[in-house]
Amino acid sequence: MNLLPVLVTIISTCSAASPVSHRKCENSLATPLPYSSFSSSSVYTQGCGAGYAKLNRKQGAGGWSPLDTDRYQWLQVDLGSRKQVVSVATQGRYSSSDWTSKYRLLYSDTQKNWRPYLQDGNIWTFEGNMDSEASVRHELQHAILARYIRFIPVGWSREGRIGLRLELYGCSYWADVISFDGHGVISYRFRSKKIKIVKDVISLKFRTTAGAGVLLHGEGQQGDYISLELLRARLQLSLNLGSDQYGSIQGHTSVTSGSLLDDDHWHSVVIERYRRNVNFTLDHHTQQFRTNGEFDHLDLDHEISFGGHPVSAKPSSGGVDNFVGCMEGITYNGDNITNLVHRKKVDTSSFRNLTFSCAEANSFSVFFNSTSFLRLPGQTDSDTLSVSLSFRTWNPNGLLMFTALADGWVEVGLTEGKVTVYMNVTQKKNMRIDISSGSGLNDGQWHSVHLNALENYAMLTVDGDEASTVRTAIPIQIQTGGTYHFGGNVLHGNTRSLQRSFQGCMQMIHIDDHLADLRAVEQGLIGTFENVSLDMCAIIDRCVPNYCEHDGRCSQTWDTFSCNCSGTGYTGATCHTSMYPQSCEEYQHQGKSSGSFWIDPDGSGSIAPFRVHCDMTEGKVWTMLKNNLSPQTSVTSSEQEGKAVLQITYNVTDEQLLSVSSSAEYCEQYVGYACRMSRLLNTPGRANERHSYWGGSGPGIQKCSCGIEHNCTDAKHYCNCDADLRSCQVVVGDTSRAGSEAKLTVGPLKCQGDRSFWNAASFSSPASSLRFPSFRGETSTDISFYFKTSSTRGERVELSVRSPLPLNDDQWHHLEAEKNIKEVLLQLDGQYREVRPMPPHGHTKLEFYSELYVGASSGQRGFLGCMRALKINGLTFDLEERAQVSPGVNPGCQGHCSSFGMHCRNGGKCVEQYNGYLCDCSLTAYDGPFCSDDVGGYFETGTLVRYDFLLEAAANVLQEGKSLSELGVRGDANLTQEELVFSFSTSSTPSILVYVSSRTQDYLAVVLRHNGTLQIRYSLGGLTEPYTIDVDHRNMANGQPHSVNITRNLREIRLQLDHYPVSTHFLPEASDTNFNLLKSIFLGKVFETGQIDPILIERYNTPGFVGCLSRVQLNGVAPLKAALRLGPAAPVSTHGILVPSNCGASPLTIFPMASASDPWHVEAAGAVFPFKENKAKEGVDRNSAIVGAKKLFTIAEDLLLPAAVVLAETMLDRSAAEKLKTVPLSNDTVSRRIERMGADIVDQVVGKLGEAFSLHLDESTDFSGKAQLIAFVRFVRYVDTDDIYENVLFCKTLEGKTTGEDIFNVVNDFFIENELDWRNCMSVCTDGAASMTGRFKGFMARIRDKNPEVQWNHCVIHREALTAKKLSPVLQDFLNNSIKVINFIKSALALSREDTEQLLELRSEVHTFLSEQGSPYATLFEDTDWLTKLCYLADIFNKLNELNVCMQGKNTNILNLYDHVDAFLSSEDVQSAPVKSIIEEHLANLIVSFKSYFPDMEDKPAQLDWEKLLDVSSDRSLKMTFENSTLTQFWVCVKKEHPELGKTALEQLLPFGSTYVCIISIVIFTVLCIMVFVIRHMFRHKGSYHTNEAKGAESADCADAAIIVNDPAFTETIDESKKEWFI
Repeated sequence: MNLLPVLVTIISTCSAASPVSHRKCENSLATPLPYSSFSSSSVYTQGCGAGYAKLNRKQGAGGWSPLDTDRYQWLQVDLGSRKQVVSVATQGRYSSSDWTSKYRLLYSDTQKNWRPYLQDGNIWTFEGNMDSEASVRHELQHAILARYIRFIPVGWSREGRIGLRLELYGCSYWADVISFDGHGVISYRFRSKKIKIVKDVISLKFRTTAGAGVLLHGEGQQGDYISLELLRARLQLSLNLGSDQYGSIQGHTSVTSGSLLDDDHWHSVVIERYRRNVNFTLDHHTQQFRTNGEFDHLDLDHEISFGGHPVSAKPSSGGVDNFVGCMEGITYNGDNITNLVHRKKVDTSSFRNLTFSCAEANSFSVFFNSTSFLRLPGQTDSDTLSVSLSFRTWNPNGLLMFTALADGWVEVGLTEGKVTVYMNVTQKKNMRIDISSGSGLNDGQWHSVHLNALENYAMLTVDGDEASTVRTAIPIQIQTGGTYHFGGNVLHGNTRSLQRSFQGCMQMIHIDDHLADLRAVEQGLIGTFENVSLDMCAIIDRCVPNYCEHDGRCSQTWDTFSCNCSGTGYTGATCHTSMYPQSCEEYQHQGKSSGSFWIDPDGSGSIAPFRVHCDMTEGKVWTMLKNNLSPQTSVTSSEQEGKAVLQITYNVTDEQLLSVSSSAEYCEQYVGYACRMSRLLNTPGRANERHSYWGGSGPGIQKCSCGIEHNCTDAKHYCNCDADLRSCQVVVGDTSRAGSEAKLTVGPLKCQGDRSFWNAASFSSPASSLRFPSFRGETSTDISFYFKTSSTRGERVELSVRSPLPLNDDQWHHLEAEKNIKEVLLQLDGQYREVRPMPPHGHTKLEFYSELYVGASSGQRGFLGCMRALKINGLTFDLEERAQVSPGVNPGCQGHCSSFGMHCRNGGKCVEQYNGYLCDCSLTAYDGPFCSDDVGGYFETGTLVRYDFLLEAAANVLQEGKSLSELGVRGDANLTQEELVFSFSTSSTPSILVYVSSRTQDYLAVVLRHNGTLQIRYSLGGLTEPYTIDVDHRNMANGQPHSVNITRNLREIRLQLDHYPVSTHFLPEASDTNFNLLKSIFLGKVFETGQIDPILIERYNTPGFVGCLSRVQLNGVAPLKAALRLGPAAPVSTHGILVPSNCGASPLTIFPMASASDPWHVEAAGAVFPFKENKAKEGVDRNSAIVGAKKLFTIAEDLLLPAAVVLAETMLDRSAAEKLKTVPLSNDTVSRRIERMGADIVDQVVGKLGEAFSLHLDESTDFSGKAQLIAFVRFVRYVDTDDIYENVLFCKTLEGKTTGEDIFNVVNDFFIENELDWRNCMSVCTDGAASMTGRFKGFMARIRDKNPEVQWNHCVIHREALTAKKLSPVLQDFLNNSIKVINFIKSALALSREDTEQLLELRSEVHTFLSEQGSPYATLFEDTDWLTKLCYLADIFNKLNELNVCMQGKNTNILNLYDHVDAFLSSEDVQSAPVKSIIEEHLANLIVSFKSYFPDMEDKPAQLDWEKLLDVSSDRSLKMTFENSTLTQFWVCVKKEHPELGKTALEQLLPFGSTYVCIISIVIFTVLCIMVFVIRHMFRHKGSYHTNEAKGAESADCADAAIIVNDPAFTETIDESKKEWFI
């Protein structure tokens, strides 16, 4: 037994998943509370009251201690309202021997229905204190939202009692709550009748005791819908982004999450969708999936409803009930629905009684474990027994209820998922009555049981189904005993219940038709209990989330879960480990031959195993993936355009295919196109001309069109087909030509080798190591690699396996390690394993924070030897690449033959290679990667093969071209021993099989006689007749393969025929033992000059051998292989027809395949192809036959360049036009130029930013639904203007969410990329959105983390607009009537809408018109008060518009903007308008509103240095500068002479006052995008100006746009790329 410590470890910190970040939510919650907020189960003394249990406090007796020290004690904290708790800290009782070493947490909103704190799917036990003074703090993995927190001590001091002081950390929490009664539905109507959404964010929290109900639903007339509903207490999200009318596209997608959601606790749901990608999060567990179908938009009509289906909608899910329970925090795409309900902005008319509180449930649950029981009283000596209860459990067996009768007992239990009742009546005689009902009741759902026994019969009802009630007769009346036991095993006399204890929850317990008062039980007033948890149900679904990977099926009991991995292709406790090798290369390494195999390239990764064909017959390993296109497929088209499109699909997914091609050393695919009477390049006049290039290219260029235009998918290749060999679509044009015909062949994708399998590194120093970045931790983590070493030292690991053989034997060994939620496994060479179970409360997810070390680490002695194929979680690590830059480690590994030499068979020699090994078969009669492939041939009548042994002189000449091993032994050799081996099959006799001649009279012959028996003839001299060995016991000419082995050593001859025993023969003493001067070997027939045995010629040489010979070898010479493999350079000649075949092999190792049956044999169908190439190429020519994908060109390619070519040819000549064609104007080329110009502009702007600058940003959504973030910067420019300068900084698309944190990340990444310092940012101007101003995660909050001194300005224009929106109810009603008048006029005369000012000017004409039309609105214009209000609103709106306009524009600052606002408020028109009280009230409110939105207008100015200010005022030169420059230019000039004073002034002038420039830029950006979209679609449809409104039509990607103030540095840009043309 040898134990070798494993050589690789990950030196990383391993911990539980890090807790959720709760930054700035760390307030002390318990310490500020009054004494009365604390309560407990009991108190030891008055000084140990619950109110003294505050962290670090010494009042009273220094903390809380209960009267009894047992598991029934608790300490409860009332936080006063719902709070968010993120961490908890504990201490023991001050200066005592009392502390709590372990505890659990319960929480609730109502002091009822307590919920235990869970972590990693378990009821979590926190480690507490080991003394009375130290504080132990735990960060919660998930925050608790609750009002009441209860501590349950489960471990305590051995020297004293339970003692506790505590603190809770967190912050306030508030959310709108709405109660749903099953009738009310919130209908949120969209602003437009239909919406087409590419991105959705929906969130809500819910709480219910119902297992079914619709939470939200929305649908559209095109069949789109979104629905979220509870089904069997699980949450199901259903989405359909669209299906077509023919049914070929099915968009329905349904995903289920969660379990036991009817527990009356709050659950959080977030749905995030971007196009077809969806994140579905329930209680911190996120499922990522992609919707079915091909469409990206969700088309909804009118509304989306919460709490059920709208009244007008037809339920798509089969009539699921409306939701009953509570919801809070409902948001839909940024709209707070619950807040809108509060403000009565949405339709809630279906509610009978809309309430904004969550009612308490009436249920009282009891939680049982394996040692629990509950005993309750009932009626005594009653002749009626009535018991009912509800339960939920995962266990198939358990005792529900037991009661003793006056004579006998009754037991209700769960047996194999059925409710069973056992009644034992002992009166008069012992009688047992059994009844049962239901099935599968251990599914975790609530089930009810009702047992009634009265008047000589018993009834059992399950789940209230009266129709399935089971009745049975009782021979006598029963008498109750009065005591009922629930949950636990009970002894009654000498009878013990056979049921195991119940584990699960019970509620609604009725005895004698009365509901049991379990609160009285809790208070100790009635009944007794042991080890039960009252008023809580802590059942856990261990299959949600499902830790069974790769679609493994999860099943569970109360304590654990198990995975069924059958049919998945994976194995292990969690179906994590793949059952299949990673590639054909590994199958070859295992000694397999060609065939169909399952492979799994990424091991435990997400790519499922798939079947491929492994071809190992040519010395290389090929992986073949077939497609659906048959060879010689006729190309036809019914389209008028004369174009045929052939879709090519493979038997694997795109992901699986890529996994093969990305790891292969080389891939190829055969594409053949044969045509007749078809114009390959649409160029008549090239008839009978052969083309070796695709359309769009030219002769000799050896590039496709993408290579010419530098826009190939992979810049390293000149054709897209070289980057991605997989053909997926073939487009062939010119198919409508009369009489033309075309056939297409697309062969399988063939990939050779597996780089990852042989990726190796050699460790030559004990201090050497490879370092890799840390990898992402998962619930399951696996590591596998191969290693070999002769050293006895290496890294240690805790888990070891023992091997019966030494591991330092310089042989390759395969090590696999896996850690999952259930176990840790270490396996060596696929057979030696060690498995240890994980602790039940262990960490389920590893988090690694340091680098991955391979080799030496932390000062320990490292591994010496080789390692290869290192893979972690399905990802292969590139050892060779990292070894090139690591001292003491070399890429690659030698010594493979010591491990794999045994795979070289039949005498093949193992040859070392850099990244593997090779079997040299040159001295054998075999071929193939392992020298196991037979080399043979079929001999027709008269066919012979002659191999000549060379003399020394001839050998020296030929050795220059061939190795000696290839040519065999020389002809001057004298043999005293030889071995002749071959196999054959024939049905013809007689014949010569093998004849070995010499330059003397010596020979060896193997012949078939007339009767089919075998004869061996030896003539070595010394005898008058040849020595013969006759094998007479069987006919060898029976058409079956036979093997022959003749071995001679001096006189001894050993003969082995097929599987028969070896026979030994001896040459006579008179015979010579030397086989002198070998001359030739003949196969099939002898054609020799000189003297030859006449018997051979006369009896056996005519007509010659007809049949198969294989594996022919004489010592190191293989004549038949030389004839078939080595060619004319070898000393071998063939006469007649010799067809390669293995039909003579015994046993068959390669099954023959005729050319006609080979689907990829080119000549199979007799087609003659115009060309054949080793590699398929791909090109684009829009007017010719196409092989590859069709490309779309920009206007430059389609219009400008062709027009320029025509002009050049017309005005100049053909050569000028040809030169012009080389100008690259592809989409990628133009895009690249734009990017380079944009990058140059950014470099210029960033280079000019000095020590202080200010930003302003705005975010908006463009017409395609993408969120765009634009930023401007303002700074002092000293170089040429000495002024404050503003310019666009960037315009970027926001991917995913648009929260403040996302916006900050985009801006921060830009700062980091361009090396900008946040400390130089003086101010930021934005709108007042929550994402910008959020206190904790808002944009400004994140910036202040970087620069606490930064100033934030709320856009002045935004503030003015918010102020102007407020009207009194009277004026608002008046404005509504005015709008109705304008709308009436518009509908009657098709006029455009006029504003209130124009309505005032035309009041007489409007009055006349309304009177003629008989409109009731005519009377308004006769009301003096109404006209007065009209005059006032026209004036005040005009004033507000003037204020808004004057604040717009560039180069504004806070000072002049505030001046405009102040002037508006100070104007006499606003201060004292002689109007009615209503208008005076509005003006007064308007002024108050302005002051509330502009509170900083009256702030004191910055403290100035008055002495320096006097110096400035007395400086004549500065006075002249002030008169001849702007305000900003003046203060920039002052800063040069008075830096401090100038800096203070510029701090007031530099910040942006509004986001006007951003808003205008976004408008321009949107217009540009729309223009690009229209132009692209015009040219896409070749001049057709209609737009495509079909479902799923994509908006064109908007071109980059910016408000450019700088010009790009064209000179520098052109110098960097002299070959680029700029237009």
